[in-house]
Amino acid sequence: MNELFPLVKESWWKNPLECLDSSILQVDWVPPSVGNLKFNADRAFKNSFAGCGGVLRDDRGFIKVIISGLIEAENPEMVKLAAIRVALELFVEAGWHSHWNLIIESDSKIVLNWVNSAVSRSWRGWFWFEEIDNLRRKLAHSSFAYSLRQINGMADQHGKLGLSRPKMFKAWWD
Repeated sequence: MNELFPLVKESWWKNPLECLDSSILQVDWVPPSVGNLKFNADRAFKNSFAGCGGVLRDDRGFIKVIISGLIEAENPEMVKLAAIRVALELFVEAGWHSHWNLIIESDSKIVLNWVNSAVSRSWRGWFWFEEIDNLRRKLAHSSFAYSLRQINGMADQHGKLGLSRPKMFKAWWD
């Protein structure tokens, strides 16, 4: 193994996606600062199906929301938008919008750009953008941040689980 190119060579022919040396590329999720909640969203695709997943955690890393389910969407970015919309809905429904600030992390720079800049949005998602914008107006403060794909491990697992669910699973704790 070369330190500049951290591959486990024996794994290359078996599964190229799993040949990276995880001990070198270890990246941990970082909790938000006090007074904030952080939502991580991810998605999974299999054939023509899309699953979305997400996890909302507090400043101590405790889980407050889990979502997981099938989403009708034509591309990965729209699935992440759907997960963000569901997270915002639950955030408002639970009444947290008046007590907490919300940080949403995604590994999709495209989705983050769409959410933060109306002029860059795809016309295909206008319905979802309208819902997201209406929900954001109800929040005292929200921000969107880019995160590395490795940080979204838990959200990724719920996205994969979403492929096997007949409808959206939502659970939250106060």
